[in-house]
Amino acid sequence: MSRPERTPILTRQDLVLDDIAALRQLEELGVLDADAEHRPGKMVFRLIGRVPAGFLDGLGEPRRKDRWAFEILVDASYPRTPPSIQLEADSFLPDNEFFTASRPLIGLGTPRPRWKPPAEFLPLMTRPADCALAFAWTLNPRAVARFLAENASAFSEEPLGSHDLLPYLLEKTEATQASLPAPARGKPAVKKMFVIREEEEQPGATPALRPKDYKLATRDPGTSKLVYVRRAALGEIFDHIEWGNRTRRNIHEQGGVLVGLRHHEPGSTEEFVTITSALPAQSDERSSVYVKFDHAAWSALLHELDVRKEKGLIDEQAVIVGWYHTHPNELDCFMSGTDRVTQQSIFHRPWNYALVINPHRRILACFVGADSEPCGAGILD
Repeated sequence: MSRPERTPILTRQDLVLDDIAALRQLEELGVLDADAEHRPGKMVFRLIGRVPAGFLDGLGEPRRKDRWAFEILVDASYPRTPPSIQLEADSFLPDNEFFTASRPLIGLGTPRPRWKPPAEFLPLMTRPADCALAFAWTLNPRAVARFLAENASAFSEEPLGSHDLLPYLLEKTEATQASLPAPARGKPAVKKMFVIREEEEQPGATPALRPKDYKLATRDPGTSKLVYVRRAALGEIFDHIEWGNRTRRNIHEQGGVLVGLRHHEPGSTEEFVTITSALPAQSDERSSVYVKFDHAAWSALLHELDVRKEKGLIDEQAVIVGWYHTHPNELDCFMSGTDRVTQQSIFHRPWNYALVINPHRRILACFVGADSEPCGAGILD
């Protein structure tokens, strides 16, 4: 395999600065959280994992206990001697051949987790970023392969683009994805995203005139169906997802629910909805491709809705009329298969809407009803 050309780095100090920049790049991509410090005779990079936490296992089930933390040690002989990795005692050990736990000789104390990298990786692990990517790959090859495939262009940029292991992992990505087994019969691998287990009774529509003065915020959906969104509600969503910026939080999927009022024009039964507020949902499970809201998160949303009504911040007749979530990074705004399942099972009424937003590309799309039909979103002052 050919290696990419690398700009000569003449001093150890320059090399370490390049290493720090590469780890910061991994941090910006959402792979890990990184910190660096000088200790006597060595440089220490402390890393806490962010992927593959939250990805699915080989059976399509959400992974639990994905916390992993370790240090990459670079001593005075670096770069002649490659870095080494030391795991923290409470790091999660996946059930594979690359991780073991060794007990102290006298049989006391906490078992110390150990990582044994694949032999094929050893000659390529010459830099801290190489070690970090190799470690993540051995935790969950499928998850990291998917992450690499979705962010391939970002990984080709400097300084990561000049690291030894990356082109090899990108090659393995294609082989890994091609070798994924088909889901077992009767147990399809379903990627759970926005999971809600409760519904509430909904008040009926009240008469009102349909707004005439609005600004279309979505692409032309090719249909006359339209939901109206108060600018203040859109501001709540944009504040939550940090619209127009790239941050540690919004490189992962984010979401919440849409609160609004149901109306029908006098003398007509055809309904229209005005979204007046948005409630962000808190989730402990998220990644660049999915976010899960469980029973506790949904209960918290209902409680927040009641509190805001009691304080007079939300109209007493307002109800949950739909949901919003982001497709971050370079994703387009569409309803995935799992999004459609959520819409059909939870937001299946003719007046239920879904907003899909990319905060980085500054685009959004809107869908309505059980079949997730495209529609427009008109912004009201």
